[in-house]
Amino acid sequence: MMNRWAPAGLLLIALAAFVAPMLRVSGNAPIHFTGTELVMGTTFQPGSPLAFLGHVQPEPAAQLAAAGCLLALVAASLGDARWRRLGSLLAAGGVAAMLLLPWRSVSVAPRLVTRGMEIAPETGYYVALIALAAASVWLAVMPGAAARGEHR
Repeated sequence: MMNRWAPAGLLLIALAAFVAPMLRVSGNAPIHFTGTELVMGTTFQPGSPLAFLGHVQPEPAAQLAAAGCLLALVAASLGDARWRRLGSLLAAGGVAAMLLLPWRSVSVAPRLVTRGMEIAPETGYYVALIALAAASVWLAVMPGAAARGEHR
């Protein structure tokens, strides 16, 4: 039996993962960026190991992933098969943006690589990526009968 609300639950998990650490910056003292900091930007105070970064602009890949997740949640909740397909495509777009995040970090990566620091994904990144991918697949393959709550 396919549960109609399972994809919405997966998308809620993906959104909640944006509160957890998503990226870790290696160095003397590892620094973690949460998904929220990547989406909205952050400022490092003097005394922080990354104080040389100052204000970090919002990360476009993180913004696209969060927007894709939120819009997919809305589309998945509407129930119609056409909206579910759109939700699947939006979630897939979120997956693509998530895949770019650790390696194409526009705001942070160029300034860190020149100092010998590396960026690595954290738990929140993997949770959001897996939940988005699972929701995208689930929405794509869910038949119309299951979407309407009918059982075979």
